[in-house]
Amino acid sequence: MSEYQEKLQHIRQATDDGQFAEAERQARTLLEMLPSAAETVFLLAHAVHRQDRLEEAAELYDLALRYVPTHASALNNSASVLRRLGRTSEALERYRQATVADPEKSWIWSNYAQALEDEGHAAPALEAIKRAVELAPDDVPLKERLIALTMLQDRETDNGSAADATDHMWSLNPAVADFERLGLSLRPYVGRTAAPNYRSNSLTTDRHGFRRVNSPDGLIGYDAFTAASGPKGVICGASQAFGYGLADEMTVASQLSVRRAGGGMWHSFAAPISHVMQQRLLFELFAPPETRYCVVMSGTVNVLLALLAEGGRHPYPPIHNLSFNWPDSDERKPDIDMAFQQSIQWMRDNIAMFAAKCAQLEECHLLFCHPPVLAWTEKPVTSSEEELLALYKARHASYAELIEAPANRSRWERYRAVVRSAVQSAGGTYLEASEEPAFASPEALFCDALHPNEAGARILANSIARWADEVS
Repeated sequence: MSEYQEKLQHIRQATDDGQFAEAERQARTLLEMLPSAAETVFLLAHAVHRQDRLEEAAELYDLALRYVPTHASALNNSASVLRRLGRTSEALERYRQATVADPEKSWIWSNYAQALEDEGHAAPALEAIKRAVELAPDDVPLKERLIALTMLQDRETDNGSAADATDHMWSLNPAVADFERLGLSLRPYVGRTAAPNYRSNSLTTDRHGFRRVNSPDGLIGYDAFTAASGPKGVICGASQAFGYGLADEMTVASQLSVRRAGGGMWHSFAAPISHVMQQRLLFELFAPPETRYCVVMSGTVNVLLALLAEGGRHPYPPIHNLSFNWPDSDERKPDIDMAFQQSIQWMRDNIAMFAAKCAQLEECHLLFCHPPVLAWTEKPVTSSEEELLALYKARHASYAELIEAPANRSRWERYRAVVRSAVQSAGGTYLEASEEPAFASPEALFCDALHPNEAGARILANSIARWADEVS
């Protein structure tokens, strides 16, 4: 190995070790000796990129590409930077050039597919992800994204009313569009996610796939949260906990963290689609030792997944190995009472394990929050909520029927009563959010049948903050 190659290897090692400032220093020193060395310029650009100096990184990637226009990694990384700078059309062209420069790299095709999908180009995104899967047939997250994109394409071609309703809802609330474009691509599970560092005008995620949270120290990710001193609160859950339809600063976790509810900093261990088992695993794996408050926001999705588990299989983490197609005939539909019973058993088991983990953390208090459902509150439905509710029913008719059908009301009441009893038996507190008096307000509080808007999220945050302040 030549001296030059050895120095390059040292720079790469510093980058692999997360020592980006040191990698930058070494690269600049080497460039003083060999100012036109393309690989050194690329490594310098990469080090600057990882330090989030985006404008500078974009210029350095451009310089590297002047030396070697077909440098696939430089094209790919440059595209990533351009996306974050809002230069979308340039980014898509760079990704395309990267796939031409090195058509055998699955991760380049995957990045290209994600960029196309985020910009609403579903058909070419599907072709790009197909190519990525061909190149990496054992990559489970890639295959899951292929399934998700295929389902999206089928919806757009076969179900015009649902597609139109989706487009309308996205136009009413761009944050919903940002959230839903993640699809199954973002899923924190045992520290692995297929789309880390997702950034948009509405939401951002960290390298673990957790959504960043607003705090007194600014917008922070999981690593900064765990490094902070003092007591901590965590929220486990699915879309409501993740902040569907909300900008970063309006999520429940952000509101709790900014106000230091219970005297602590807060973060959210949530995923767009989640199940109580996955929620509990994330808590066990990621809760810092200083965790003093554990809030579980878990609702209707558990029964839905029990209904969708085909062939008698039950969803254990990761849950996304199941078909999400609703049965197309009454003969194929699973017994709804069995689905509720299965969900009740999941809840009992996992509530006990949540409580056991809280006991291990010593002074950790458990709050189980059943998120609000518009049809279960006593509030007057506003004109905007009525429109959003109609869009939701057009998009998710079977799910809406499960929640709102009068025949299921007694099932839901029994389900919630059993969950309440299990939480209280485990020493925790139960909060039925739909019964919170503030949700009787005539103000618009929902962005569809299941998800609170900014005003609704504020009610949830206030309720959780009161509990945290009481038990602290």
